[in-house]
Amino acid sequence: GKITAVNSGRAVIEISYQGVIAVPLNVNVVSGASDAAIVEIASPKTTLATGEKVQLQLSVKTISGSPVSGRPVEWFSENTSILTVSAAGEVTALANGVAAVHAKVDSVKSNSINITVGKTGTSGTFVSAGGYQAEGSATLADENGQLMLKLSSNFKTSFALGTFIYLANSTNATQVRSSGLEISKITTNGAHSFNVSAAYPQVKVGDYRYVIILCKPATVTFGYAELK
Repeated sequence: GKITAVNSGRAVIEISYQGVIAVPLNVNVVSGASDAAIVEIASPKTTLATGEKVQLQLSVKTISGSPVSGRPVEWFSENTSILTVSAAGEVTALANGVAAVHAKVDSVKSNSINITVGKTGTSGTFVSAGGYQAEGSATLADENGQLMLKLSSNFKTSFALGTFIYLANSTNATQVRSSGLEISKITTNGAHSFNVSAAYPQVKVGDYRYVIILCKPATVTFGYAELK
């Protein structure tokens, strides 16, 4: 696991253990003590309305942490149909969706920031199904770039061996199990919070219509909440 710097440039190191892949590690190698080695960007907001603008902040440092100024900066949007970034680092929101932005200084890439444009959350009230119990409400919303699914404090459901929460576009148990998104097993009533982005970073608000309570072993829907 020891890293050796051979030539200046940027490399991505991928690590896996027993089939589990870790978050890739970005490594910048510089040739001089005054070269840009650390490029970081920040945004005061990560959720914008269509047409809204926001100014990104930039920090450039040497390998020892000393500030670097006066270097040319390149700004990038990974989806210019959703948002654009000017040469001065100003983001303009164009259409609903999520897109990442980053910067480069002397070929050193910054961190990426996901910016959501438009609708940031949906919610719904649980409806019982098949003679089982389902009460309370669910919300699915973007919170600082993370898609969070939350069940309310008055959430109640029937339980059986293997009761799971899913996101799906159907309430049919067979379709939920085959094409829905398994979020977590649950064993208690009351408030719950799930970070959907941690397991499924590609999922966005609006991708799924329902929150499903599913008895997975029996493939039975206990209840559902339609997200609006």
